[in-house]
Amino acid sequence: MLGNMHHIERVEIRTNGFKASPNLLGHIENQLNKVFRHENRIEKIQIHLTKYAVGENLSVYTLIGKLSVPGPDLILEENDENLERLISKSSHKFDRLIRKRSRKRISLRKKISLEDMPVAA
Repeated sequence: MLGNMHHIERVEIRTNGFKASPNLLGHIENQLNKVFRHENRIEKIQIHLTKYAVGENLSVYTLIGKLSVPGPDLILEENDENLERLISKSSHKFDRLIRKRSRKRISLRKKISLEDMPVAA
């Protein structure tokens, strides 16, 4: 099956190997709204979901996500047998990546400002 593409405000979702149901799209939107709430400089999120048949009755889903923000994009890859759990895990991982980047940016600003301070004689 060729991939399907869906657009939610600032979110692009592609699926391969299955068709995304409206419930699944709603779950993705709900999870990603939490990410948008924590970072207002997100330009776009791209999600690529692929379903792989591992056995006769077993499938594994892979999610590759790209979060476009000023500076280098944040990219993640997650795998899980449960699609909803995969989306939740990925949402939390995006959140952690954003917070980590923010902490680095703040610590760099503090370091630069401390270097600019005059040295006591």
